[in-house]
Amino acid sequence: MDSQKIKNLQSYLVRLQEGEDLVSVRREFEKDFASVSTEEIMEAEQALLQAGNLSENMGRICDLHSGLLHGKMETIGEQFPEGHPLQLFLKENEAIESHLDKLSAVMNGPFSAADILSALEGLLPIKAHYDKKDEVLLPILGRKGMPGPSRVMWNVDGEIRKSLQDLINKLKKEDPHTEKSNDDALHQALSGLLNRMREMIFKETEILVPMVQKLVDQNEWPLIAGDFPRFGWSYITDVPIWNAQSLPKSRLNQGLKDNGKTIFLPSGELTVTQLEGILRTLPFELTFVDAADTNQYFSESTPLFPRPLTALGHSVYDCHPPKVIPMVKGVIEKLRSGEKDSLGFETIKKGKKARVRYLAVRDREGAYLGTLEVVEELS
Repeated sequence: MDSQKIKNLQSYLVRLQEGEDLVSVRREFEKDFASVSTEEIMEAEQALLQAGNLSENMGRICDLHSGLLHGKMETIGEQFPEGHPLQLFLKENEAIESHLDKLSAVMNGPFSAADILSALEGLLPIKAHYDKKDEVLLPILGRKGMPGPSRVMWNVDGEIRKSLQDLINKLKKEDPHTEKSNDDALHQALSGLLNRMREMIFKETEILVPMVQKLVDQNEWPLIAGDFPRFGWSYITDVPIWNAQSLPKSRLNQGLKDNGKTIFLPSGELTVTQLEGILRTLPFELTFVDAADTNQYFSESTPLFPRPLTALGHSVYDCHPPKVIPMVKGVIEKLRSGEKDSLGFETIKKGKKARVRYLAVRDREGAYLGTLEVVEELS
């Protein structure tokens, strides 16, 4: 890869970071670059992130970067087969774009609070789309040596979700018949949300998808295809089944590996089949993270807090957005050190009340073995 081209590209990104006007920077950028590949933009941003030059206002800088690159990204070369995870991911983006067009159409005419609220609530299914990206695709890129997109996109996704929910909550407090067409503050907030969501579609299509396509090994795709349904779908129904018979089966489809041995415990004995059945029957969602902070086990069914099987064997911190990683580390360290044996909270997840507890797992001598997360539905 042309190192000088990467340096030149970095210089434009830094100028945006320092607050220079996008229009003027883009004007010079267009003279220097006929096109930019996914690998080049990723390498440039990755180097700046590692140097700490893109650490502040990450969401805003991410949006400016994509604004700089419109019309300059090299096109995706391969079309994905029907039902392939990336084909479904892009199909969801087409549906999201359609709903953004509906919101834009409402904004362009006279509208009431109820009109705009309905259009905004029509965007709520994006959560499943962002969940699949944040918890399945981005962590894989991080493990492949490209953590930059995870640090940037995951935070921006969270900002978009919060902006959408804040607008919905605000409008729910209004008289639904109130005329809102002349509300400049609302127009500005809606325009900002629209622009950020459209920019995210661009970044996913032109940057994220080609990079995932390039870095993910063939034998990983069945695992990803198995993980996607755990997070649900945005707008699409009758999801086609991808014909991947020639590729390795996912962990769930491999069946139980029972070597016929009995597990002897202080209070009884169980076969592997019996133990698996008990774990699958428990009315909790369980996650076990070992002493090295590695994901070792998830409950097979995790409807409240979906867990991607692609995360097994990898760091627990890959499963969380960058802004909450310090909190997760703090919880684990309190359990590891013995300062606490358990921590927990109650929350609302998918409209249901749930209790989440983190329990220190220790051997009989008190040595720390790991952390057990227990999610219990209370409703």
